[in-house]
Amino acid sequence: MNTILAIDLSKYNSVSCHYDPATKATRFRTFRTTPDELRKVLGREPVAVVVIEACSGAGWVTDVCQSLGLAVAVANTAGEAWKWQNVKRKTDRDDTLKLARLAAMGELPTVPMLPKAIREWKSLRGLRKRLLGERVRAQNRVRALPVAQGLTAPPGRGRGRRSACRGWTRWRSRWRNARPGSCGGANCHRCSNGIGSWSNNSPPSRRSSTRSAGPTRGWSYWKRSPASARGRPRSSPATWATRNASARPTR
Repeated sequence: MNTILAIDLSKYNSVSCHYDPATKATRFRTFRTTPDELRKVLGREPVAVVVIEACSGAGWVTDVCQSLGLAVAVANTAGEAWKWQNVKRKTDRDDTLKLARLAAMGELPTVPMLPKAIREWKSLRGLRKRLLGERVRAQNRVRALPVAQGLTAPPGRGRGRRSACRGWTRWRSRWRNARPGSCGGANCHRCSNGIGSWSNNSPPSRRSSTRSAGPTRGWSYWKRSPASARGRPRSSPATWATRNASARPTR
């Protein structure tokens, strides 16, 4: 039971090679790249180890082999033996025979194959990282548009993506109102001087600079206030505001 089974995986059809290290005998077979066909190939005769290359399908092939109690060796294809400039002829049978011979001599560079749950988790994290990169690149392209026109991109009034979005919303509305001819007049003071008045400064905030005290304060303020000052009600905010409007603290 020293036979080595080397498999060259592909998208549709794969090639297997049964290699006997003692007699150097080889037997090649082509089969469909499906789990059922792979189980048939593995069940034809006993093998000592299954050798495959590291690729996108190496995960489920490893799971099938381990479910049948077979040892699996995943070859590292980043080595010198797999570079195109070092290979004069490259076919599926040559690849499987090379895998089997390297495994028989004990010179096969291998990589560890993680369990299925960890592989799926790492794949999900990689996809999320790529999506975040695409979002950042799209944001940078949008921010480059006003810079290319000699305008300064508006900063947010606080930290976080939400604050930056509010700054861009104010900037966009101000720019739309300040475009020449937007009001219908060719010599309008707002159209002629509007852009120059704020192009190098961020647009003013629409939020009022003064806040009224008393019943007009929002419920979020009372949630952030100290327990001794806010006296969080047991009833609804509207009922509590009606009963205790005069007792609310003021800034």
